[in-house]
Amino acid sequence: MVHVAGVSMPRSGHHLLEMILKNTLGDKFGYCEFYEEGCCKSIPCKSKAKREFARSEVFFQKSHDFDLIDQMLIPNTYRVVQYRSPVPRSLSNYELYLRNSAEDNIGTFRRFLVDEALYFCKFYKKWIEKPSPKMFILTYEELTADPLRSIYRLFNYIKLPIKLDEISAGIAQSIGLRGRDNAPFKAVEVSSHRYAKYPVLANFEQIVLRNCMGYFPIRYFSSEDPDNSQIGIIFRAKKAIDAANRELAIALAEAAYAQDQDPALVRLCDLARSIPSKFGSGELRGLGAKPDSGIRLDLEQRR
Repeated sequence: MVHVAGVSMPRSGHHLLEMILKNTLGDKFGYCEFYEEGCCKSIPCKSKAKREFARSEVFFQKSHDFDLIDQMLIPNTYRVVQYRSPVPRSLSNYELYLRNSAEDNIGTFRRFLVDEALYFCKFYKKWIEKPSPKMFILTYEELTADPLRSIYRLFNYIKLPIKLDEISAGIAQSIGLRGRDNAPFKAVEVSSHRYAKYPVLANFEQIVLRNCMGYFPIRYFSSEDPDNSQIGIIFRAKKAIDAANRELAIALAEAAYAQDQDPALVRLCDLARSIPSKFGSGELRGLGAKPDSGIRLDLEQRR
């Protein structure tokens, strides 16, 4: 049995890949959802029931590595890394997020994009920036543009012989459907999205691309000063909190709150103030901000 451990950003084609492999291999394919209730949450899978079920040629596991704790290289295991351009991936993921009863407004959207940007940057640094040659890197754009070539390359990577007509048949049964529920696929229309004209989306894209040099992007927007936009300041505040830089985090969080009295930003300020002090003002200035807020906000970029 070939064990394939997948790690992917959400909405980056993982389930499309799963569907194609399942429709290509039939009962020779086994799968672990990983996030389902009762899963052992182990890579490789430790479930006796799933291992017995996986008397197959290929056993495929899913993970989004949200906590960035997944082991990168595992003996006797092939690694498939999937990702997608920032804007359409995040718009698709936002619609999924709203299904969990989140309120849809510009504040919710901005907070969601901040968390998306932080995840993008961490995922990129771990899995994409300097990938091991032992990994198989597959973008959503490659998979959807040329699925036959992508899947054939994958079978070569896992050293499993396969006929092109078998792959073609598997693709034919999978294209046009979304997820394991076989829902009709509907492409993300970036330009017609209800938040497409808000600066927050352009600023989000620029923040991700600035922090992920070498990322495989399809560019949708231009943005002149994303770091000093509202989303940019919140993003920088959260990065400063992660780095335990108390003064910089406080200055940025308070600057964000001054522009928008969002209760979530009150919590961000409180979180920043809870960091033990260990940075001096000289270091703070060296990081590009001042305790008395020297942070410029353009009114048209607040959203």
